[in-house]
Amino acid sequence: MAPFVYNALRENEIRLVDIFPAGGNEEQIEIGLSTTNLSRCPDYRLLTYTWGNPEERRIVKCNGHEIQVLQTVNSALLALRENQSLSTPLWISTLYINQEDNSEKGKIMGQTTHILGKAVRTILWVGLASVHTSAAFEVVSKLVSARRGVLQDVPLSEIGPRALQTAREKYREIVSLSPPTEWKALEDITGRHMFTRLGLGSGGYRVRTGSVTPLWVV
Repeated sequence: MAPFVYNALRENEIRLVDIFPAGGNEEQIEIGLSTTNLSRCPDYRLLTYTWGNPEERRIVKCNGHEIQVLQTVNSALLALRENQSLSTPLWISTLYINQEDNSEKGKIMGQTTHILGKAVRTILWVGLASVHTSAAFEVVSKLVSARRGVLQDVPLSEIGPRALQTAREKYREIVSLSPPTEWKALEDITGRHMFTRLGLGSGGYRVRTGSVTPLWVV
């Protein structure tokens, strides 16, 4: 199979990824990479991910051709396909940019803020689940619930020292009641190297791991 060849981007164009349903080989990812104008493109999600080992790469089918991606990107695409999360295309930096074209890299840097801002959802792929994953998400859910419980009825203009102090006290209570194993689990997730240099889109974000762990939405 011939390797994938990028077509040059025109002014204000971006590349979006569609994940196709599984074919005969469950381990093989097949995607479509299409070009669209940023000013009139469809809704899309931003996929950001842990780097993992840069030497570990996988072959995916892209527009009928072969292209190499990081193993972490491949596992994220597999998880999204498994969860039937196929309807909205993705913006993925490693596929959006022609890594062999240094001139293109320079041209698109000015677009990144606009691209990130237009994303309707950001998915943070933190990698495959470990034995600690479920406990880690329990801790995060507790902290998020505490924040919402303390601040949800407080107008933004009135969030001052008192409200913040109440939130801190609630957090301390959660910390004191949570067993050490939960915090060890949280370290397992937060210690992974996230691809965060470009920031997040304007929409909410989701954290995924490759397991049956429920999706955590903030």
